[in-house]
Parts: sequence; structure tokens; C-alpha cells
Amino acid sequence: MIPARAWLEVDLDAIVANYRDLRAVYGGPVHAVLKRDAYGLGLRGIAPVLAGAGCREFFVEDLPEAHRLLAALKAHPCPPPQVHVLAGLGGRPPRAFAVKGVRPVLGSRADVARATAVPGMAVTLQFDTGLARPGLTPDDLAALGPALARLDVVHVMSHLAVMGDPDAVSNHDQRRRFLAMAAAFPQAGQSLPSSAFVFAGPGWRIGAARAGSAVLGTRHVANPAYRTRPAVRMLAPVIDIRDHPAGRRIGYGRHTLPRPSRLGTLMLGYADGLPDAFWSRAPAVEVAGRRCPILPEVSMMQCFVDLTGLPDSALPRARVAVVFGGGQDINAFAGRLHTQPNRIITGTGASVPRRHVTGARETGARETGA
Repeated sequence: MIPARAWLEVDLDAIVANYRDLRAVYGGPVHAVLKRDAYGLGLRGIAPVLAGAGCREFFVEDLPEAHRLLAALKAHPCPPPQVHVLAGLGGRPPRAFAVKGVRPVLGSRADVARATAVPGMAVTLQFDTGLARPGLTPDDLAALGPALARLDVVHVMSHLAVMGDPDAVSNHDQRRRFLAMAAAFPQAGQSLPSSAFVFAGPGWRIGAARAGSAVLGTRHVANPAYRTRPAVRMLAPVIDIRDHPAGRRIGYGRHTLPRPSRLGTLMLGYADGLPDAFWSRAPAVEVAGRRCPILPEVSMMQCFVDLTGLPDSALPRARVAVVFGGGQDINAFAGRLHTQPNRIITGTGASVPRRHVTGARETGARETGA
């Protein structure tokens, strides 16, 4: 059945294939970053298939998201996951993290001091090696020595700044700083490379890789070696098709048809999370295999798509429009709009329902955006 409004279709097979490819390319462990509800694509449906593919460690935004991930994996037979909470304590009491496998990522002196209220608490440390985000510095480590000795530091991490140029001098400076700081915690796991650095060669094989974008099929750097399968399509139903004479004013009357036209009412509007650039750059969608323009009369829930160029024989197939993911995948779509694909999937994923599919079959993990 065709949904009544626009939706995202998330290809779980592509996500699993991406994860396996990343492990093969990297030659080491790859931890999945599923923050912000798996970048808007639906953590509940994605986490179990990644666990089934061998992923044992995950990075999420906050403690409630960690609980949602654990709940999603509860019915799936796999070793207990390790979940790193990127927001750290997030204002919550340290004892709230007394959940097996859940570790706050600590990046400030204050959070480290607070965490010592639970002696032996398993934690991940975030180092500031040059990104100027929250993170511990060498001076912090020196000052926090006694406090850190009361905690179980199981993982250390940092984030490289220049993703589009792995050979940038600043990246190598960050690498040296990270390894120097990590040496104080020889028992801890390490993760420095993100998605882009998985494809940057063996020189960046430092501990585990943390991958979100590449697992989910988005690409935001120009490196030709960065290969990932697009895993999401956005579709919208065409609920009505009518023929109109030239001179007809449509919608709220801001557009007049210059010629006789066949228009479809498309259940896609400005509330569905697409960036403004989509609506302002000659928007078009794919209907029955052809690119069809959207007319400049857009409301919150609907717009008009010009089907005049479609032959009558194509009309039975003109019931669903592909916004992105057909002949124009999410990465090409984002490039045309001069934006990042992750901005598009987080925006649309928070606004429209999602359907998770595997092969030609819907998994039943049907979710609604926030």
C-alpha cells in the first residue's frame, strides 16, 4: 500500500554491505555511529542488522538513545554491545550510567570529577587534539591523574578535523597528539579515524574506526576511494492528476499556468524536512522514470508536479514520485543543492515516516520521524 504522505525508504541490505566493506577496507574493527536516531534513518531498525553483521560497539548521542539501542538489540541474539554516549554525563547523575555496556564519553574536568562518585565506573575519554570541541588536554590529564585512577578507562578517542584532505599537516599533528595522550592508558581501546579516514590508507589505521556516514551510505568528501552504497530513498505519493487550461491559477494563486498542463498533486511540502535550496533550485522529481518539474506553488503538505510531458501510457505508473534515490542518489542530490547529504537525511528523517526494507521486503520496522 502506498503511504498517504512522503516517506523515507531505508535499505538495510545496503547498510550491512557498507559495514562489511568498511571492515574489509580498514582491516580492523569498525564501530557504528548511530547518533541522532542513526542520522534520522531509524536506530531501531538499523542497530539489529549491524549487530547481526558483527558490530559490537556503537556511539550514540545521549543516555536515552543508549537505552533505545539496547532495547532494539534485546530480541536479537548477539554478544552484549558496548555503547559509548557522546554527550557524556549530560547533566545526569553518574549512577544513571550503571547499565552494563554503557559508557559516558568524558571530555571535561567537571565530568571526570563527577564520574568519580561511582568508583570503578567504565568510561570513554575524549581528547581535544585540535578540533576545539569539548575534550581533555594534556594539562587536564596531568591535573586529573588521581581522579582518573578511580575510573575504569576502557576507551580513548578523538576526532580529526580535515576530512577532505587526510594528508593535511594538521591531521598528522592531531595523530601525534592523540597517540601521545593515549599512551597513558595502554589498557584502553582507541578510535581516531572517522568514515573518511577508513579510505585514507594504512597510515590511519589507529585502533578502531568510528563510521556513521559511510555505513549509512552518505559521502561528504571528494576522495574517489570513498565508496559506499546509497541506502535511502525519499518518495511521495501523487494523490490526484488533473488537466488544466492555460491561464489557470493554481494553489494560493501565486502561479498561473502558461499553457495547458497536466498536474499531479504531490504529498510533499515544506514541512517534510527538505532544505530551502531544494525548493529554490528548479526542483524536480522522478515520476514513471522521467524527471518532472515541481511548480513554484508549495504549501506545508503539498505541491504540484508537472506531468504534461508524460504519455498517457505512463499514467498508471505515476502514483509515486522519487524525490531522491532513483536516478539521483542522496549524494548527487545533496551536491546539486550545495549541501551535505547528512543534513538532508537528518532533516527529512525527523519529519517523515521511515520504512526499513531488505531485498524486496519491508521488515516491519516502520517508524515515524520525531
